[in-house]
Amino acid sequence: MESESKYVRGLAQHPRLFGSDLSHVRNLILDDDRSRGWYRNVEHQAERLLSTPASAYRIPDGKRLLDTSREVLRRTYLLALAHHVSHRKEFADRLWLELLAASRFPDWNPSHFLDVAEMAHAFAIGYDWLHEEWDATQREHLEHAIVTHALRPGLQAYSEGHRWAVRTSNWNLVCNAGLLMAALAIADVHRDLAEKVIGHAMASMAGAVAVYGPDGAYPEGLGYWSYGTQYLVLGLAAFTTATDMPEQLSSVPGLDRTARFAVHVTGPLGLAFNYYDGVARITVPPAGFWLARRFDDGLAAGLAAQGADELLTDWDQLPTSLLWYRPMSEVDPESAGEPRDACFRASEVVTMRSAWHQRTALWLAGKAGDNATTHSDLDLGSFVLDALGTRWLHDLGWDNYSLPGYFDFAGGQRWTYYRKRTEGHNTLVANPDATGGQSCSTTLGEAAGMGVGTVIAHQSTASEAYAVLDLTSADPAYRSWKRGWRLFDFRRQVLLQDEVTLHEPGEVWSFLHTSAQIDIADDGRGAVLRDGPKRLVMRLSDQTPGRLVEMEAAPLWTSPAPRGQSTNAAIRKLALRVSVEGPVTLAIQLTPVADHEPVPPPTSVLPLANWTVSTESVAQLERLAIDGEGVPGFSPEVWSYEIPASQIGRIQATASAGSTVDQIREPGGDVVLEVHAPGARTGSYRLRRLLDDSPTAMTSPIFASSDDGNVAANAFDGMADSFWRPGTAGPEWIGCDLGVEAEMGAVLIAWREGARASVRFDVELAGADGTWWQVWTGSSSGTTTAAQRVSWPPRKARYVRIVRRDDGAASLFAVTSIELPERLPRQPSQLQSADIHLVVPALRAGSAEQASVSLRSPLGGVVPSSDYTFELISSESSVLEIAGDRMAPISPGTVVVTAVVRTKERLLLHHSVRVQVQPPQPT
Repeated sequence: MESESKYVRGLAQHPRLFGSDLSHVRNLILDDDRSRGWYRNVEHQAERLLSTPASAYRIPDGKRLLDTSREVLRRTYLLALAHHVSHRKEFADRLWLELLAASRFPDWNPSHFLDVAEMAHAFAIGYDWLHEEWDATQREHLEHAIVTHALRPGLQAYSEGHRWAVRTSNWNLVCNAGLLMAALAIADVHRDLAEKVIGHAMASMAGAVAVYGPDGAYPEGLGYWSYGTQYLVLGLAAFTTATDMPEQLSSVPGLDRTARFAVHVTGPLGLAFNYYDGVARITVPPAGFWLARRFDDGLAAGLAAQGADELLTDWDQLPTSLLWYRPMSEVDPESAGEPRDACFRASEVVTMRSAWHQRTALWLAGKAGDNATTHSDLDLGSFVLDALGTRWLHDLGWDNYSLPGYFDFAGGQRWTYYRKRTEGHNTLVANPDATGGQSCSTTLGEAAGMGVGTVIAHQSTASEAYAVLDLTSADPAYRSWKRGWRLFDFRRQVLLQDEVTLHEPGEVWSFLHTSAQIDIADDGRGAVLRDGPKRLVMRLSDQTPGRLVEMEAAPLWTSPAPRGQSTNAAIRKLALRVSVEGPVTLAIQLTPVADHEPVPPPTSVLPLANWTVSTESVAQLERLAIDGEGVPGFSPEVWSYEIPASQIGRIQATASAGSTVDQIREPGGDVVLEVHAPGARTGSYRLRRLLDDSPTAMTSPIFASSDDGNVAANAFDGMADSFWRPGTAGPEWIGCDLGVEAEMGAVLIAWREGARASVRFDVELAGADGTWWQVWTGSSSGTTTAAQRVSWPPRKARYVRIVRRDDGAASLFAVTSIELPERLPRQPSQLQSADIHLVVPALRAGSAEQASVSLRSPLGGVVPSSDYTFELISSESSVLEIAGDRMAPISPGTVVVTAVVRTKERLLLHHSVRVQVQPPQPT
C-alpha cells in the first residue's frame, strides 16, 4: 500500500517540467523576432548533432564524468526543443540514441555527485518532454536508468549525510535540483521513491537558498552564482509546473535582489570581478527571465537577454531562455535608478564606478569576506580595476581542478598553488613564507575567527566614493591592517591606501597583477602601465616607503612551487617591498589617461579614519549636445565622455540659470567643461577624443580588440591550456606586430571550440602605415581543435590580424594558438625575463667561499653585470651565513641559497639552489 503523498499529488500531465512554458514557445517564436532568432540557433545546433555519435563514458581526470553529463544535457535540450517546435522525427530518434547510450553507462559517477545531478536533469527533460513520443519499452528503459543511476544513489546520499546535502554551496542547489526534476518526471510511476527524494531535496535546498541574504550576493562569487542560481530556478520552476503546490523557497530575503549582485560585480567591459575559482567572462543564465517574472524585475530580464543573445546553446546557458522569456520592459541599471556603487554584506564585496553605460568607464571591485568560504582564495583586500576600455589589474581566478589537493582546505594543500595564495592577488602579504599568506579558519592549526575581513566604511556622492576595510585578522602578523579605495577627481582617479602595523618588525609586500606593458620610473617611485594609446599612471605618495619592481606572476623564493599549476605567462606584476617596524602607510595613486592627456598632480593623503565625502553640492550641466543633438548616454552625474575628434569642437553645454560654463581646450585635443554656480563646488566634465586603435598605436607586439580575461598573449605563448577569447559578441580581432615588414603568406590557427563549431573569419595584413587589407576570408573546419593552416599569395606586411565575421557566440571565437611560419611577433624593447645562473662552490663548515651570479637573456645573450644587482639569501643562517657574495658555512646541513636579481629596468628575478654544507675538514 502506498504511503500518503505530500508532494506527489495533483501531478500535471506530461510534459510537466515547465509544461505551461513549453507550450508557449511556438507562439513566442511566431510573434517575436528575438525569440525566432534564438530558436533558429537551437535548431541549427540540433541539426549538427544528427551526424554526431552519441556521448561516451569518459572520466579523463580519474574523477569527473561532468563534461559528458553536461554534453548529454546540452544535446538533450537542443534535440528535445527542436522536436517540440518542428515535430521532426529525426530529432527524437537522435535524442533516443543519446539517452540510450548514457543509460547503459555503468553508473553516472556518484562519487562526484554533480555528474549524477546534471545527467539526471538531462534524463528528466528527455523523458518528460518526449513522453508521448517514446513507446512503453523506451519509457521503462529511461525510468530504470533514472531510478538506478540517480534517485537511489541520491536517497543514499541523503541518508548518509553527504556534504552536498547538508552544506549550502552551489553543489547543494545543483544536486538537489537535478534529483528533484528527475523525481518529478517519473513521479506517477515511482510514487514512493519520488516522494522521498522530493521531500529531501526541498528540505535540503532551504539552507542553500538562505545564503542569498541579506542583499542578493552569493558567497562563492559570480561564476558559481550563475551555476547555482540556474539550478535553483530550474528546481523551483519544475516543482511549480509539475505539482499543484506553490513553492516557498523563492520568498527568502535576498533572492528578489540577486540580479543587483550580478549587475554590480560586472564591469563596463562585461568582465566580472572573478574572485575565488571564477572566470572573468560570465553571462547571466536564463534563470534571470524567471526571476524577472517572479519579482517583476526588468533588471534581471535585461541581464538574461544579454546572456541568451551571446551563449544560447552553451551547456551553462541552455535554451531555457525560450521557456521563460516574455517580451517585456528590460530595464538597464541607470534607468532602474541603480546606484553606481554598492556594498554587499556577508560577502563583503564593494564596487564603485564612474558610469553605467560607458565601455571606457572607471570601475573598481574589491573584497574582504571570509577565507573559509567554499571555493575561496586567501585574498582579503584583493581588487580589480577597469578603465578606458582596459582591464588594468586582474584577478587570476581558477586553476586546474585536477591539481593534487586543489580542494584540500583542511590540510592546506590548496594554499600551495600560486593562484590560491595571497601572493597571487592584488593585496598585501606580510612576512612571506611557505604558508598561504593569510589565515583560513578551516585549515588545520588555524584559529577560529581568523582570515575574516569586513567593510567598515562606505560612502559616495555624485563625484566621489570610497570604501575602507578592516583586514586585521587576515594574518597573525598584523597588529592592524586597514585598506581603502577612493574614487576621486570626479571619479576619474583611484587612491589605493593601506595602513599597517605588525606585531613584530618584519616586511610587507604589495602586489598588483596586470597584462599591460610595465614601464617603471628610474627611481622606482612610479610606473606606467600601457595598452596601446592608453596609460595607467601609478605614483607612490611621499610618505610611502619602498620602490616598485616588476616580477613574473610566479611564486616567491619563500613559496612552494608545485608542478602542473598555471604558468600565468601572459601576466606580470608590480611589487612594492617595505620593511615595517612601526605604523606604515602605503598609498598608490592610480590615474587612467590617454597618451595625449596631461597627468593630474599628486593628491593629498589623509588617514583612513579621516576619509569622508564632501556634502557640498557640485555645479552640474543640464544638457550636453553636439550640433544640437544630445550626447548619447549623457547624465549630469557622469563626468567623462569620449567624442569623435571631428565633433569635439562643436559642443554645446547648458547649465542651470545663474551658472556659467567655461570650455578649456587642451593641447592634446580634449575639452574640459568647468561649471560654476553660486554656493556650489565647481563641476568638471572631460570630453576625451576617441582613442586611436590602429596597429601603429599599439605599444604591445600582441594586441586584440578586447578580451574576457583570457588575454591576447595567451594565443602566442605555446601553451595548449591557455587561450584568447574576446570580451563581446560583436566584431572582434586579434593580431600581432612583426617589428619590420616581411613576406607573409600563411598562418596556422587553433580554435578552442574547433571541434564543435565552424567560425567565419578574415585574415588581414597591414604595412608600416597601419592600413589594413584583406588577404583571406573563409571558415574553420568545425571538426578539430588542432591548428589549421590558411594561406594566400605572399605579401609584405608588418602587422597581421584575425577578424571575426559572424555573429555567433563569443566563446566560439576563442583562439588557442596562432603561429606565423618562420615569423615571430616583435620582441619587447625591455628585458622581461632572464635565466639566472647561480654557482655555489662546495661548502664545508668553517671555510669561506665565494658564489657567482650571471644573467642570460631569453635569446641566450649574456646580460652585462653593470645592468643588474643581486642579493644572496640563505634559508638557514645557522647553517650558512652570507654577506654579499661571500659564504661562511657554520655547521653541517642542507640549506637553500637564493639569488634575487634586480635589473636596471627594475625587473626582479630570483633563482634558488639546494646545497649541502659538509662537516669541517678533519685535521
